[in-house]
Amino acid sequence: MAKKQTDTPLSFFNTLSQKNEPFSSFKKGVATMYSCGPTVYDHAHIGNMRPYVHADLVKRALAHA
Repeated sequence: MAKKQTDTPLSFFNTLSQKNEPFSSFKKGVATMYSCGPTVYDHAHIGNMRPYVHADLVKRALAHA
């Protein structure tokens, strides 16, 4: 399957439409995001760091794009 070219180098999978969609911000050049903390039910483990690592990776990808 051929890869579709877009002007936007960053895309996200939209679970509602089940499609990979190019990222676009509401205000050109500005992207904001919200990330809630982990919900921990038991002893701390490495999996509790996943939300922080994921949010950091998305932030860095947006800053680089």
